[in-house]
Amino acid sequence: MAIGMNQQFIKFEPRTQKFTVLGKCRYCEEPQQIDIPAEDARTFGDWWEGEDICIQDATPNTPAEQRELLISGICPKCWGAMFGGGQ
Repeated sequence: MAIGMNQQFIKFEPRTQKFTVLGKCRYCEEPQQIDIPAEDARTFGDWWEGEDICIQDATPNTPAEQRELLISGICPKCWGAMFGGGQ
């Protein structure tokens, strides 16, 4: 289950079959939004509910920096400042 971002909120849009995850970076506390594309919706939902699946397998069409945000709660800007790279 996703535990990274602070104050997570998830919604599913039936019309577009997409998930949107809203939260804040655990370091800078800037608002973050992650849009999970429709082609990843089913496996993302399984991952979110605790299925034993790696995030990169659950959401292969979601950018790696957004997957990292889901896992660690660290936005790309803060990740880059701490570890190099990023935005």
